[in-house]
Amino acid sequence: TNISSIFIRGAVKNNPEQVINLISEADELGDDAAAFSDFDYRLYHQLAFASGNPIYALILNGFQGLYTRMGRIYFAEKPTRDCTLNFYRQLSELAARGEYEAVLPLVRQYGADSGTLWLTLKQSMSENLAEI
Repeated sequence: TNISSIFIRGAVKNNPEQVINLISEADELGDDAAAFSDFDYRLYHQLAFASGNPIYALILNGFQGLYTRMGRIYFAEKPTRDCTLNFYRQLSELAARGEYEAVLPLVRQYGADSGTLWLTLKQSMSENLAEI
Protein backbone atom coordinates (compact mmCIF):
# COMPACT_ATOMS: atom_id res chain seq x y z
CA THR A 1 0.00 0.00 0.00
CA ASN A 2 2.77 2.43 0.87
CA ILE A 3 4.70 1.86 -2.36
CA SER A 4 1.65 1.78 -4.61
CA SER A 5 0.32 5.02 -3.13
CA ILE A 6 3.56 6.74 -4.18
CA PHE A 7 3.50 5.71 -7.82
CA ILE A 8 -0.28 5.96 -8.18
CA ARG A 9 -0.14 9.53 -6.83
CA GLY A 10 2.66 10.27 -9.30
CA ALA A 11 0.63 8.85 -12.16
CA VAL A 12 -2.43 10.94 -11.25
CA LYS A 13 -0.24 14.04 -10.91
CA ASN A 14 1.88 13.56 -14.04
CA ASN A 15 -0.44 11.71 -16.41
CA PRO A 16 -4.09 12.02 -15.31
CA GLU A 17 -5.46 11.38 -18.81
CA GLN A 18 -3.46 8.18 -19.07
CA VAL A 19 -4.76 7.04 -15.66
CA ILE A 20 -8.33 7.64 -16.80
CA ASN A 21 -7.74 5.75 -20.06
CA LEU A 22 -6.07 2.82 -18.30
CA ILE A 23 -8.88 2.50 -15.78
CA SER A 24 -11.55 2.78 -18.48
CA GLU A 25 -10.35 -0.59 -19.77
CA ALA A 26 -11.89 -2.15 -16.65
CA ASP A 27 -15.29 -1.60 -18.29
CA GLU A 28 -14.43 -4.43 -20.68
CA LEU A 29 -13.43 -6.92 -17.97
CA GLY A 30 -15.10 -10.27 -17.71
CA ASP A 31 -16.55 -10.92 -14.28
CA ASP A 32 -14.05 -13.60 -13.33
CA ALA A 33 -10.97 -13.96 -11.16
CA ALA A 34 -8.45 -14.49 -13.96
CA ALA A 35 -9.56 -11.42 -15.91
CA PHE A 36 -9.45 -9.24 -12.80
CA SER A 37 -6.11 -10.55 -11.62
CA ASP A 38 -4.47 -10.03 -15.00
CA PHE A 39 -5.99 -6.57 -15.46
CA ASP A 40 -5.13 -5.44 -11.93
CA TYR A 41 -1.48 -6.39 -12.36
CA ARG A 42 -1.27 -4.70 -15.77
CA LEU A 43 -2.97 -1.59 -14.40
CA TYR A 44 -0.54 -1.25 -11.50
CA HIS A 45 2.38 -1.90 -13.82
CA GLN A 46 1.22 0.77 -16.27
CA LEU A 47 0.48 3.21 -13.45
CA ALA A 48 4.04 2.71 -12.25
CA PHE A 49 5.33 3.78 -15.66
CA ALA A 50 2.81 6.65 -15.82
CA SER A 51 4.22 7.96 -12.53
CA GLY A 52 7.39 8.95 -14.32
CA ASN A 53 9.57 6.71 -12.17
CA PRO A 54 10.02 3.30 -13.85
CA ILE A 55 11.78 1.82 -10.80
CA TYR A 56 8.32 0.99 -9.42
CA ALA A 57 7.51 -1.05 -12.52
CA LEU A 58 10.75 -2.97 -12.03
CA ILE A 59 9.75 -3.72 -8.45
CA LEU A 60 6.39 -5.04 -9.65
CA ASN A 61 8.10 -7.24 -12.25
CA GLY A 62 9.58 -9.33 -9.44
CA PHE A 63 6.13 -10.04 -8.01
CA GLN A 64 4.21 -10.86 -11.18
CA GLY A 65 3.91 -14.62 -10.65
CA LEU A 66 2.91 -14.34 -7.00
CA TYR A 67 0.62 -11.40 -7.74
CA THR A 68 -1.20 -13.37 -10.43
CA ARG A 69 -1.62 -16.50 -8.31
CA MET A 70 -2.82 -14.62 -5.24
CA GLY A 71 -5.00 -12.34 -7.36
CA ARG A 72 -6.86 -15.29 -8.81
CA ILE A 73 -7.67 -16.46 -5.30
CA TYR A 74 -8.59 -12.97 -4.08
CA PHE A 75 -10.72 -12.02 -7.08
CA ALA A 76 -12.65 -15.31 -7.02
CA GLU A 77 -15.23 -13.64 -4.80
CA LYS A 78 -17.67 -11.03 -6.17
CA PRO A 79 -17.30 -8.62 -3.20
CA THR A 80 -13.56 -8.30 -3.91
CA ARG A 81 -14.20 -7.51 -7.55
CA ASP A 82 -16.85 -4.94 -6.57
CA CYS A 83 -14.49 -3.33 -4.05
CA THR A 84 -11.79 -3.08 -6.70
CA LEU A 85 -14.12 -1.62 -9.32
CA ASN A 86 -15.19 0.99 -6.77
CA PHE A 87 -11.53 1.84 -6.12
CA TYR A 88 -10.88 2.16 -9.86
CA ARG A 89 -13.90 4.46 -10.25
CA GLN A 90 -12.81 6.69 -7.37
CA LEU A 91 -9.24 6.83 -8.65
CA SER A 92 -10.44 7.79 -12.12
CA GLU A 93 -12.58 10.56 -10.60
CA LEU A 94 -9.57 11.92 -8.68
CA ALA A 95 -7.52 11.91 -11.88
CA ALA A 96 -10.28 13.72 -13.77
CA ARG A 97 -10.33 16.44 -11.11
CA GLY A 98 -6.54 16.58 -10.78
CA GLU A 99 -6.74 15.74 -7.07
CA TYR A 100 -3.48 13.83 -6.78
CA GLU A 101 -3.12 14.71 -3.08
CA ALA A 102 -6.27 12.70 -2.36
CA VAL A 103 -4.69 9.53 -3.78
CA LEU A 104 -2.87 8.55 -0.59
CA PRO A 105 -5.97 8.33 1.64
CA LEU A 106 -7.89 6.59 -1.15
CA VAL A 107 -5.19 3.93 -1.62
CA ARG A 108 -4.93 3.44 2.15
CA GLN A 109 -8.69 3.00 2.46
CA TYR A 110 -8.71 0.55 -0.43
CA GLY A 111 -5.86 -1.34 1.24
CA ALA A 112 -7.84 -1.55 4.48
CA ASP A 113 -11.04 -2.58 2.70
CA SER A 114 -9.34 -5.22 0.57
CA GLY A 115 -7.41 -6.45 3.62
CA THR A 116 -10.67 -7.00 5.46
CA LEU A 117 -12.05 -8.89 2.48
CA TRP A 118 -8.86 -10.98 2.27
CA LEU A 119 -9.15 -11.95 5.95
CA THR A 120 -12.76 -13.02 5.43
CA LEU A 121 -11.74 -15.00 2.37
CA LYS A 122 -8.84 -16.60 4.23
CA GLN A 123 -11.12 -17.61 7.10
CA SER A 124 -13.63 -19.09 4.66
CA MET A 125 -10.84 -21.02 2.91
CA SER A 126 -9.64 -22.39 6.25
CA GLU A 127 -13.15 -23.51 7.17
CA ASN A 128 -13.62 -25.18 3.78
CA LEU A 129 -10.30 -27.02 4.12
CA ALA A 130 -11.33 -28.25 7.57
CA GLU A 131 -14.48 -29.75 6.08
CA ILE A 132 -12.56 -31.80 3.50
